[in-house]
Amino acid sequence: MNQKYSAETVAELLIHLAQNENFSSLKNIGAFTKKDVTAILNDLASDLKEQASKQPLTTRESVKQSDLTDNVHRVISKLSPQEESILFKSFKIS
Repeated sequence: MNQKYSAETVAELLIHLAQNENFSSLKNIGAFTKKDVTAILNDLASDLKEQASKQPLTTRESVKQSDLTDNVHRVISKLSPQEESILFKSFKIS
């Protein structure tokens, strides 16, 4: 999976599609119904959420759950992933 998006984010997208998309192009395929596709997307989302819950926290997630001040959290949230990595490595956090 593209590491640009978290598993939780992709799962939420799949759930949104399952709930809101009409899948009108399915009539051209004929192999799946809207109900089939909705069930598949919901199953995939559930599996992704389960996998994500079993994975260890990333450095960013660990920092979010740490006892750092709100100001430090605000600064970290403004960093790009590359800048964040450099900062954490310089302080031997990751």
